[in-house]
Amino acid sequence: HDYESIFKETVLDEFTYPEKYLLELRRNVKQISHLQFYDLNSDIMGSIYNTLIENQEQHDRGQHFTNTNEVDIVNAFCINKETKTVLDSGCGAGTFLVRAYAFMKHFNKKAKHIELLERLWGIDIAPFPVFLASMNLSLLDIKEIDNYPAIINKDFADIKTKSYHDLIFHNHTTEFEINKKNGKFSSVRIPQFDACIGNPPYIRQELVERKDTWSSLVNSEHGLKRINQQSDLYVYYLMHTAAFLKEAGRLGYVISSSWLDVAFGAGLQKFLLDNFKIIAVIDNQKMRSFETASINTVILILEKCSDHEERQSNIVRFIRIYKDYKDLIGQSDSENRFDTVSKFTSQLEKTNKTVKNNDYFVTVRIQKQLEEESTTDGKYENGNWGAKYLRSPEIYNRIIDKAGDKLIPLRNVVDVFYGIKSGANDFFYVIDDTKEVKKLSDDEYKLQFGFDRSKHKISWEKFGWYYSELTKNHHLMERAYFQPLFKSQKEAENLEVNKKNLRYQVLICNES
Repeated sequence: HDYESIFKETVLDEFTYPEKYLLELRRNVKQISHLQFYDLNSDIMGSIYNTLIENQEQHDRGQHFTNTNEVDIVNAFCINKETKTVLDSGCGAGTFLVRAYAFMKHFNKKAKHIELLERLWGIDIAPFPVFLASMNLSLLDIKEIDNYPAIINKDFADIKTKSYHDLIFHNHTTEFEINKKNGKFSSVRIPQFDACIGNPPYIRQELVERKDTWSSLVNSEHGLKRINQQSDLYVYYLMHTAAFLKEAGRLGYVISSSWLDVAFGAGLQKFLLDNFKIIAVIDNQKMRSFETASINTVILILEKCSDHEERQSNIVRFIRIYKDYKDLIGQSDSENRFDTVSKFTSQLEKTNKTVKNNDYFVTVRIQKQLEEESTTDGKYENGNWGAKYLRSPEIYNRIIDKAGDKLIPLRNVVDVFYGIKSGANDFFYVIDDTKEVKKLSDDEYKLQFGFDRSKHKISWEKFGWYYSELTKNHHLMERAYFQPLFKSQKEAENLEVNKKNLRYQVLICNES
């Protein structure tokens, strides 16, 4: 039981420890020796990953651990008894793969551990999550000698379809193509997959590295000559992942919701309409997916389809979930978990008309409609799917359905464009910190305002104490020139906006 894939030398072995830490290290090792490895699960490993990796590094790499409930919902949509191969192209600590293993075992009780490890493939650029993913999968049967997860430690941009990779891979299923062997390692051809699952890295466009490489991949794989340069990394990731998916295979992502409404999302929406049946877009309006990410997410479920007519007639479901997932599908370790979550996703997928109840609100649209609604003079523009189908009041969709073709987009009769942008938000946006004045000591108050608190004749109804992120200082200014600023949808409770809860105020001054 040598477990080479876990205990092989990595960058972690290059760490050195100061003498004074050795005692603490020995204590930690002793505590770890008492752990029952059967009790460790993907949730624990994900927590380790989130704890040990610096928050800033997570943001830089776009790495965030997905909770098991969302993972199981994605897997329930994408994995069935016919599924043979699964890919997570940004696998992190391996949560999606571990739960995919459990789903495949649920559908095929006789499946062997060594066979399942060959069917579950993961890719990640960072060594530590690759180590955790390998350990997570190996721990599912520690008695097995051939315990070699198919995890590739490379940048996904460097992985091409049908390429070969050196792995300890015994091909127990005899279904994979082996090119050559070098000792224990085999050069294995990465297959086409029945299901691609995961949560892609969340990296904003200005921080995306190697854009030329990503653009070249998308061009060679899908014939797309140009990708909007404002696209975040997850757009490239999804398009590249799609190239590894079989016809009729399912792709399930926990993904940033920004593409639903922003300008660069038009390219991704058109890509989805041209290559997939969009099964569902799911927004949980009760909870957030990642505590460590400052983004809103949705679950996106797709089915690869090259038949134009089949895509056009497909029913797309936009689903608003009103409860915590655990209240709908139970605890992750419950005995009937897989039956419960499969029943839940099947119920959603079978919905072919708009339905609302205490658990969820499903708005359905024919895929052809989605494309026609957003196409003007032959050019597709962002359909604002988030605003229309996940955030709009129920009456909006009833009006649209009733009106039919009697309503036309405003852009068809007038020019619609942005007003003047200042390009200086840090100057115009400030934070009202007036309430903090009460917390100042008498000395601090005098230092800030030049008066003793008791002698300072000022009306705090007329003036505010505003913090500028541009100057990094507070400024005393008239309230008459400031208005509450609704800057992000995250500040709203669904469609309700409480002005008192808004973080920023905006300077509006028409006097010189």
